[in-house]
Amino acid sequence: DNGKGIPASELPAIALRHHTSKLSAFDDLAALRSFGFRGEALNSLAALSKLSLSTRTAVDAVGFALTFERSGAVKGKTPLAREVGTSVS
Repeated sequence: DNGKGIPASELPAIALRHHTSKLSAFDDLAALRSFGFRGEALNSLAALSKLSLSTRTAVDAVGFALTFERSGAVKGKTPLAREVGTSVS
């Protein structure tokens, strides 16, 4: 998230396998500047641990704390007071 937090619209699929916010059309492949896919990493962590994540963007008044199923699906989502950015544990 480059320290800017993850938009609420991206949270439902954030840790699902083979999901990425970098691509919305086939032509986006040509514009990629990095090969790190957040969803793949978070999905692996969810499969191997009790993954939790908290995030807030500058445009959001509150952030969210998320917990995940082993599949990467969001298990729980609660409002959270926190600074802008994302933390994974």
